[in-house]
Amino acid sequence: MLSTRIEVQEQVLETVSLDIHDNIGQVLSLGCIQLANLKNTTPEADMAGKLEDILQLFKQSVKDLRLLSHSLNTGLIGQKGLEQSIQTQFSRIEAFSNIECTLTSGNIEEALTPEQRLIIFRITQEALQNILKHAEATKIDILLHQDDYHFMVRIQDNGVGFEMDKNKDEPGGSLGLVGMQQRAAFLHANLSIHSLIGKGTEITLKIPIN
Repeated sequence: MLSTRIEVQEQVLETVSLDIHDNIGQVLSLGCIQLANLKNTTPEADMAGKLEDILQLFKQSVKDLRLLSHSLNTGLIGQKGLEQSIQTQFSRIEAFSNIECTLTSGNIEEALTPEQRLIIFRITQEALQNILKHAEATKIDILLHQDDYHFMVRIQDNGVGFEMDKNKDEPGGSLGLVGMQQRAAFLHANLSIHSLIGKGTEITLKIPIN
């Protein structure tokens, strides 16, 4: 049942990704062309300057939508690999905010299956969304590490943190971690969370390697 649920979620995300790319992205791209043409035919310098500002906003929107579309598309995640997919997420975060993002990875071998890489990426996405919504952080660090027995993902932020005791009795606590826990269970992985008020939060995911 859990496998089916995750598969359905991925199908929905891929459909949304294609809709963004084929519909909204194309409409905004057409708007960019029309604004550029209008700016070039407008003699007034002041009006041309205002049109240029609007054009840049449209172009940034197209760029952001493409990043979002790629992050939702299961096929593209498989093509890019885990590291590049996470880096794409970081690019999107830095485009929308002033948060500094750093990805560190050691000697990562292809010991994970495509399905495992996809689920790890979705867990990472959910963690990043929680940071953006709740943490008020200015820095996010992700470490990817692999040894003979485990593949590890560690996600740290320097945000406001939270009291662990207030969250331990609720599935997922106030950060809405239910989806992350379900996906970790599907991987037979260990998901641990440590947080202190004013000291940020650290999430560690350890996946056993066959």
